[in-house]
Amino acid sequence: VNFQIQLKRRLTTNLCNYLQNELTNIYEDAVFFVRKKTKNKVTFPDSCPYSLEELLDPNWLPSYE
Repeated sequence: VNFQIQLKRRLTTNLCNYLQNELTNIYEDAVFFVRKKTKNKVTFPDSCPYSLEELLDPNWLPSYE
């Protein structure tokens, strides 16, 4: 939540566009890192199931269905 608040304060149109365009790559890099760090003990979807708007919304939480 702290990161979301800080990002919201600094989010420009250019940065928002960059994040939107790079969300797939950012997610894939993060999943790769977590898989390496946990020796594949944690599973995540191969593609990001969330929108940038959801990820930036401090009131939104993912459902764990």
